[in-house]
Amino acid sequence: MPKFGVHRALLHGVPVSGDVELGRFVCDHLFEMEPENTGNYVIMAKLYSQAGKWEEAENVGEKMNKIGLKKIPGTSWIETSGGLRSFIAGDVSSERSEEMYGMLEGLLGLMKEEGYNLRDELDEECVYT
Repeated sequence: MPKFGVHRALLHGVPVSGDVELGRFVCDHLFEMEPENTGNYVIMAKLYSQAGKWEEAENVGEKMNKIGLKKIPGTSWIETSGGLRSFIAGDVSSERSEEMYGMLEGLLGLMKEEGYNLRDELDEECVYT
């Protein structure tokens, strides 16, 4: 059987093809080989979400919670006139958080108007979409 690095490389390529069954096959092996690697769970949940399989995506998140894993939040960076700033999803440390999240909600509304299939809320579950 190939080492986990081969499986992980294959898993990272699966979202390009959108092949949920291949992703599930690879993840089943990775979940056995490295059950503590949250990245595998996140990629599988994202693959399910991209395919519109919201319940399966939520099941992956529940599986992570059941075994005591938490997704390490990704950090985004933005350069403003005040310098380089970093933030994570749900971050409200800025004095302008309300304004920023209002803008994000507005952008989501525009995307819905254009026909994009989105989740209804900006929340922690959106990390899987």
